[in-house]
Amino acid sequence: MTDELQIMVTAVVITALMMLAAAADPLSRFSERNPALVMLALAFR
Repeated sequence: MTDELQIMVTAVVITALMMLAAAADPLSRFSERNPALVMLALAFR
């Protein structure tokens, strides 16, 4: 761990971007195959 806030924020942002890049294609394919689930999720927004 580090006491530097800037290092921690940078690490979290980089990790979030990496997860988003890795999950973008599978999530878009899932939502294309299951439009009813997308509508259900939007109903609870």
